[in-house]
Amino acid sequence: MEEKQNQSDTKEQRRSPRVETSARVEYIIFDNKGKDTDYGEGWAINLSRNGILLETRKSLNGAFVILMTIYLDGKGMKVKGRLVSTNMQSTPGYYFSGIDFIGKNDQQAAAVTAENQNHSGTREQRRHTRIETSTFVKYIIYDNRGKAMGHGKGRTVNLSQSGILLETQAPLQGAFVMLITMDIDGNDVKVKGRLVHSNLINATGHYFSGIDFIGNKDQQVAAIVAFVKSHYRTKSKGKITEIPDNP
Repeated sequence: MEEKQNQSDTKEQRRSPRVETSARVEYIIFDNKGKDTDYGEGWAINLSRNGILLETRKSLNGAFVILMTIYLDGKGMKVKGRLVSTNMQSTPGYYFSGIDFIGKNDQQAAAVTAENQNHSGTREQRRHTRIETSTFVKYIIYDNRGKAMGHGKGRTVNLSQSGILLETQAPLQGAFVMLITMDIDGNDVKVKGRLVHSNLINATGHYFSGIDFIGNKDQQVAAIVAFVKSHYRTKSKGKITEIPDNP
């Protein structure tokens, strides 16, 4: 009876065609006990109703995955999955990981729909390499109407031409973010972003928030340069960067 059920499940999965996509996805890996063990960024290669093939720069080791930064009508999406396989590609330093969706069917369907909607125009973003940084920033959170909801301080974890991962002591709740840092001359540098997700990292008790840059391209470039220069200036002085207390 169990064998027939497994055969039926396999046939159902085969009836779900895979479609090519190229959307940026951030992930958190969990072990069998539900403890987060790693996080990072990857790119969806293809997906179906039942699962997704993810390209990453490192091997994924764990039991379960939460995939994020999948947009649907401008809103961040999350979908849970079971890690099935992770294998190195022929190109050194790149891995393909197979992930089966689990959980609520409506969340899975929404994620697939969102991936398909965002397939166009993401291949250019795929070439944007993430670099590790550790720079203090101030932030202001805004709702969908542009009303300020709160502010605080955080630390950059990594960034690329298209976005940034920010570590904070409290979750970020809102729609948009203004990030503020200083250049080497002591001038404020600001960049706008769309808040994609904000998730608790159990190992540290802090929150990691994914932010996609929006708005003026010149401001984005100026902010990226300021983040990187600040990181290397701090690193050269041998400072230990911890998140400052929020005001």
